Amino acid sequence: MPGGFLSAFDVEALAALPLFDLINRNRLVDWEAVSHITLGCENSRGEAENNIARTAALRAGFSKTIRGEVQSRRSRSGLFAVVSAAKSIASGELNLIVTGGVESVGQLHIPKSIFQSARGNNLLVRANKVANEHSSNAWVSGVARLEYLASHFSISRDDQDQFSFRSQARWHAAADKGFFEREAMVVRVVDGQGNNLIFRNDEARYVADGIAEFRSVNEIHGVDGTITLGNSSPISDGACAMLLASESAATRYGLVPRVRIVAHAFIESQSIDYLLGSSAAVHKVLKIAGLKLSQIDFIEISEASAVNAIAVLRELKIPVDADYVNTNGGSLAVGDPAGATGARLVITAINQLESSGGRFAVCAICDEHGQGVAILIERIE
Repeated sequence: MPGGFLSAFDVEALAALPLFDLINRNRLVDWEAVSHITLGCENSRGEAENNIARTAALRAGFSKTIRGEVQSRRSRSGLFAVVSAAKSIASGELNLIVTGGVESVGQLHIPKSIFQSARGNNLLVRANKVANEHSSNAWVSGVARLEYLASHFSISRDDQDQFSFRSQARWHAAADKGFFEREAMVVRVVDGQGNNLIFRNDEARYVADGIAEFRSVNEIHGVDGTITLGNSSPISDGACAMLLASESAATRYGLVPRVRIVAHAFIESQSIDYLLGSSAAVHKVLKIAGLKLSQIDFIEISEASAVNAIAVLRELKIPVDADYVNTNGGSLAVGDPAGATGARLVITAINQLESSGGRFAVCAICDEHGQGVAILIERIE
């Protein structure tokens, strides 16, 4: 996030961080055999325009012949990258592939007023006229769309504040138990005074005064609105990476498979209800896999905003406080680095399945243009 410790890294260095860590955690892999990397990155501007997937991989020490591919698909970028990588394995094209995502907003030249007046979420800062000019709901502002959801589903300001508070409380409870130690890496930063700083956890919001803190935040659209900076996820930097392998490659390199990808699904919609892409994608991926929602142990959905997440859960007929949904908190607590969030959902879901002994998990995310993606994974015992 602006001013956060990860803003010390340019986007290439940020993307390379988890790649270094991935190599260190998997010493038996012949990394020269990894010929392809695909990363999600929403804001493909500046340094990110230079095929950030390949340049970050080279910086991390991968082969000079590695192919890089960037998936720039709005909020879906990270999860789309994971699905794209999985399809390359399933087709037999590749046996090993690295995937994940990155987003660096800390060094973007965005006016400070934007950070102060809106959270930087796709929905609040960018109502993309070009992408929507041919749709029936062209140029409806991001906040207006969120307020529409709130009105349509009768989601109150208090509902949203409670959801956001619960997300943050869950994240802090999980962090206190050491849940994130398996997926978070230690990052070392030198500050402006030359001091060496070590960070072991994400810069999550701090819940100080409980729900009262959320209720003190003004609405973005004034007293008639329900959307606030408190119930929308904060701008943040972030990156993640994972290694996907075929069964033969896992055997060859002595890898212990953690999960298998059972199915994935994409959906598109032209309706103003486009923000419900996650729920539609969940329904579709379950149908493809031949499973029922009741068979899923855990669900990870995007929390770009509380109202969006609540609407998705209501569409799925899931209680908004269900303990199997975003069990360890979500983007409302830890932030939403758009290009990385979708991939991060998968990593968190894997760790939750392993820590609980669960079998199935679904991860889903949507963007602001009526498109959603979901993936269903199964823990391997």
